[in-house]
Amino acid sequence: MTKILFLVWMIFLVSQKVFSQTGQSIDTWVSMANATPTGNGAGACIVYAEKDGNPKIYNIRGGTTGFGIYDINTNVWVSTTALPYAASSGAAMTWDGGNFIYILLGGTTFYQFDISAASFGRLADPPGSVTSGGAIVYVSTQIGLNWCYAYKGGSTAFWRYDINTNTWANMSVAPASEAAGSALVWTNNEFIYGIIGGTAQMRRYNINTNSWSTLASQTAGNWGAGGSLAYPVGTNFIYVFRGGSVTFLKYTISPESWVFVSSVAAALGTNSGNKLAIKDDYAYGRRGVTDDSFWRYRWRDVDPPGKITSFVAETGTNGGEINLSWVCPGNDNYIGNLPAGSTFYIQYASWTGVNFSTTTQPPAGGYDLYLPTGPVVQGSTVYYTIGGLQENDTYYFRIWAKDNAGNWSEISNGATAWAMYTTDTIPPDAISDLVSLPITQDNRIDLKWTSPGDDWDSGSLTGAYIVQYASETMIGTVVWQYSNAQVIISTTNITPGTTQHFSLTLSGGTTYYFRMWARDEAFNYSNI
Repeated sequence: MTKILFLVWMIFLVSQKVFSQTGQSIDTWVSMANATPTGNGAGACIVYAEKDGNPKIYNIRGGTTGFGIYDINTNVWVSTTALPYAASSGAAMTWDGGNFIYILLGGTTFYQFDISAASFGRLADPPGSVTSGGAIVYVSTQIGLNWCYAYKGGSTAFWRYDINTNTWANMSVAPASEAAGSALVWTNNEFIYGIIGGTAQMRRYNINTNSWSTLASQTAGNWGAGGSLAYPVGTNFIYVFRGGSVTFLKYTISPESWVFVSSVAAALGTNSGNKLAIKDDYAYGRRGVTDDSFWRYRWRDVDPPGKITSFVAETGTNGGEINLSWVCPGNDNYIGNLPAGSTFYIQYASWTGVNFSTTTQPPAGGYDLYLPTGPVVQGSTVYYTIGGLQENDTYYFRIWAKDNAGNWSEISNGATAWAMYTTDTIPPDAISDLVSLPITQDNRIDLKWTSPGDDWDSGSLTGAYIVQYASETMIGTVVWQYSNAQVIISTTNITPGTTQHFSLTLSGGTTYYFRMWARDEAFNYSNI
């Protein structure tokens, strides 16, 4: 058989960024507006379609002629033109990437819905009566062939509808009888993937060779009513509702594997055809049964948090501390709370020439700090105290937010502050053993004493020894205080208890009297 080249629906990727900023965290389900028309009968199903940049999801209620449209931009459902006939078991829809949705209504009726005109046109009847397990998928080629492939349901029959000629043909039969929970999806190449209700395998149909392959089984259980497939264009995987349960799975095409993704809020149930649709970063699902619940799942997050523009640094309370604060951005720019698994990332340095950037961690000549966080309410103020800094030095800071999908915000505004220095109110001990050594040289006096500590008798002393002296002629009027001292001996890191010496040159033939104080770096003075 001649190999056929296939067209890829690029419309999904072109409009990717327009509708994605919702603030919803990745890998989560949220409830959306309940589906319209309300209620679910046999043949209930949904499909995504877009026309003129307006993304919609179309909904068949099932068991009636009810037909509804969901506007993704506004989260609003409306009823539209009624179906020509009531949908029944096996009803299914597929979109051609343009203006038409093709609809099996169950039984022997097949229709085309014109999106622009909001009208139905009946097409050639399928070769047999579609029933529970029916499914349909659109395929296009680069040579102008446009087809719909379909499960009949309740059998192994597999058909192809030629849109150009409005004719049906029987194709190679499916690997198993198509029970409730069967579904089809095209991956924009020569393959159609399918699940068949009552089994647990993934199936693959080769359009070029008209042949089926049975692929890996998932272990959550057989496909049931509501079993559904959705393919995010350009990826290597397919999302799957197992049906009849809360199980939501991801099938990786190559290398082949199954992964349990999450649970939906409630089990999909009976009277459910395909209940899953993909648009950009989101999968949409309808529950079915008698419940009109409609959900949205975020499978991809390409939107970064907003830039932090309110970053503030202030001198802290304790030595070596600076207090930081900022207003939390949103998960998507400034929308939505920052989810669990997010991070605030801070870089800082004590000089202005550092190059702040997430590509170099930490920055050359600087430091960095990761603060795992979340959930954090968008717009709330976050506080953090950074310690261990060089006291009294000025520091320069930048901050980024990173969401749980790994998207980085832009670099913040700059914040600057100096680190608090320790408040020291404890003076050194008084020097109690100051002595003048025997004179060995004219006009020189040698002093000796034992050094106190920085705080009383503890800690190395950095500061000064303060010496005041008076001659015998002044002794009767002298006022002993360190502000009157004549000599200041600077000192650094002197161990308490060590012997110190100092020599003074004074006029000979006179008796001198000395007093001494110790002073630490905080200008606390010992007693005399």
